[in-house]
Amino acid sequence: MKKSSSYIYLSIVIVLLILSPMLSSAQKTIEYSNIKVGDTAPDILFNNLTKYKTSEQRLSNFSEKLLIIDFWATWCSPCVGMLPRMDSLQKRYKDDLIFISITDQSRLYAEPFLEKLEKNNGNKFDIPVIYGDTTIRKLFPHKLIPHYVWLDVKTRKVVSISGPQYISSGNIEHFLKNGYLNQIPEKNDRRLDYDKSKPLFSYLMGTNEEQNKYSPMQYSGFWPYIPELNGGVTAHLWDSLNNNRITVRNESKQQLIQYAFGEGRKFFQTNSILLESKDKDKLHTELSDEPFYKWREENAITYEINVLPSNRDQIFEMMRTDIVNYFSEYDIRIEKRKANGLVLVSTGSNEVACSKGGKPKVIKDQFGYHAINISLDAFFQNLSFYYLTDAPVLINETSIDFNIDVDLEVLNFMDLNQLNKELGKYNLKFVEKEALGEFLVIADKH
Repeated sequence: MKKSSSYIYLSIVIVLLILSPMLSSAQKTIEYSNIKVGDTAPDILFNNLTKYKTSEQRLSNFSEKLLIIDFWATWCSPCVGMLPRMDSLQKRYKDDLIFISITDQSRLYAEPFLEKLEKNNGNKFDIPVIYGDTTIRKLFPHKLIPHYVWLDVKTRKVVSISGPQYISSGNIEHFLKNGYLNQIPEKNDRRLDYDKSKPLFSYLMGTNEEQNKYSPMQYSGFWPYIPELNGGVTAHLWDSLNNNRITVRNESKQQLIQYAFGEGRKFFQTNSILLESKDKDKLHTELSDEPFYKWREENAITYEINVLPSNRDQIFEMMRTDIVNYFSEYDIRIEKRKANGLVLVSTGSNEVACSKGGKPKVIKDQFGYHAINISLDAFFQNLSFYYLTDAPVLINETSIDFNIDVDLEVLNFMDLNQLNKELGKYNLKFVEKEALGEFLVIADKH
């Protein structure tokens, strides 16, 4: 009986691979922005302004020639990374340019974050900020941030709607000199109207709720890059009544592999993934902006697996089997190797870190990490994913086998002295030394 189920499962994988180029064209595209480049914006009232001479100001009353609205959030690393550049540009063109940074996050949360960022950069930002916005974002709806709206103050014309790569002195000077911008493509926030809570397979096939009754009960499939489909990973694994499903959308082959081999729990740092292949540029890229979009169209992959509740515990094993069979040219494995790493060691009793109980909880941002009742493995995964992605491989040499409570206030997690000062409260310390680490290896078969 087990052999028969396996045969049906693998057959469906093959069918999906054959069908994928012929998928339904019934999907719809959502347009997030209804104001286009060249349109005239209303005379916007910017109220609740902070770090500005007045608390409110209409667009037409600004003295500068160019106003750029910056939609951002504290959790958006590219947004945060742009703030020093924007501040520098505003100071450079102080009579002609003003940025206004707008977030829907509350002032109570976002303002302390900005203060820490300023302290870390050793420089106060002069950019006006609006917190808790609910109105201006409706004028310029968007899906992805950072999102920039360039406005000609005198005419109220929308000069550009762009991503961060076009916020440059060259483009600003061109506008100030000529009154227009050349060769900046309008930021494309168009996305398929796919609901991540539902199977991607059914969506791509264009089936309705009634027809879905006859969809395969268990299947998996691979697709090439799907235009205008949001990237990312969605996992529905804890439903005891309905099927359990993992969907990986428009991600690199490396990201698909590391998710499957990490079983959605272990994050492999940059230095713990070894690409020993002549085709490694097809597995992963460090490109950005337009070159990245082109690379993604040629190399990204989409994958979905949907299994019966009785097979939930085997879903990652089945996923790995699919991947090994699909990428048959590679030898994919996890292995232990000696390497220079960041090794967590105990400097005394770690009982001070022992959790006092309660519902597991993690609150984190760029400058702080606060966790209640989590495992050391979960702590390691959070450090490696959010703060130490590009650091040497993290290795645990403590004997902690209990859940922990930790409270770390660190301006720069990549500064080992700062991090160790906070870890010292729990008699923990990272040391740089050679040790046995775990690596994900993707190698050509010989």
